[in-house]
Amino acid sequence: MGIDADVRALQQVPLFAGFTAEQLRLVAFGTERLTMGKGRELYREGDIADCGFLIMSGAVSLYEDSDGSRRIVGSAQSGTLLGEIALIAPVKRPTGAVTADDCEVMRISRSLFRRVLEEYPDLAAKLHAQLSGNFKNMLDQITKLGDKFSD
Repeated sequence: MGIDADVRALQQVPLFAGFTAEQLRLVAFGTERLTMGKGRELYREGDIADCGFLIMSGAVSLYEDSDGSRRIVGSAQSGTLLGEIALIAPVKRPTGAVTADDCEVMRISRSLFRRVLEEYPDLAAKLHAQLSGNFKNMLDQITKLGDKFSD
């Protein structure tokens, strides 16, 4: 896959909706492509995250380790960005991730993401508004659910 294919893949990710083609090219150029066989670990639950992973092909299983056993709690397919918040701030990974198939992933580092935002402050403002709206919607949904659990 070339840079144009990487740009097209990034265009499909909601986080990158406000990016221009030029900005996406900068992101794509600075990423690391990894080809991983089935059963390879992308990251472990509790790790401090410094990057996001865009699944280009294949599938990834998300897991939690508890009492010495691994429990699959979700899955992610091609086109999914794992670790979106890690592009902005250091956070602990809430789950681990292991390849369920042979996979190709794009590793996007936080430092790369920040450099693009520093170079394009208007983009940073758009992204701030987008993420603020996403968090507000999430809080609204949690508030609605709270009524179902009140005494």
